[in-house]
Amino acid sequence: MKFMIFVWKNFYNFITNLNGNYLYSFIPLHSNDSNKPYIVLSRSFLVTNYSSYRSIHHFTFAKYHEALEEFYIEKYNDFIFFI
Repeated sequence: MKFMIFVWKNFYNFITNLNGNYLYSFIPLHSNDSNKPYIVLSRSFLVTNYSSYRSIHHFTFAKYHEALEEFYIEKYNDFIFFI
């Protein structure tokens, strides 16, 4: 799944649309192009449609900014998630 902007509503829609009978492995990645190299922002973690979209948004947003500072990169417009 690819998010163009870091809006909490995208996280809400993503989480609430998951099938409630399954666990999903969530791996936040950062890239400016899905065909180019990417940075893994954290280890994968499990989510369900009962997971807190606010917690996931807050955690991922914090890791995104850590990566920007750590690797001295400028903010990109694209934010990509793989499940």
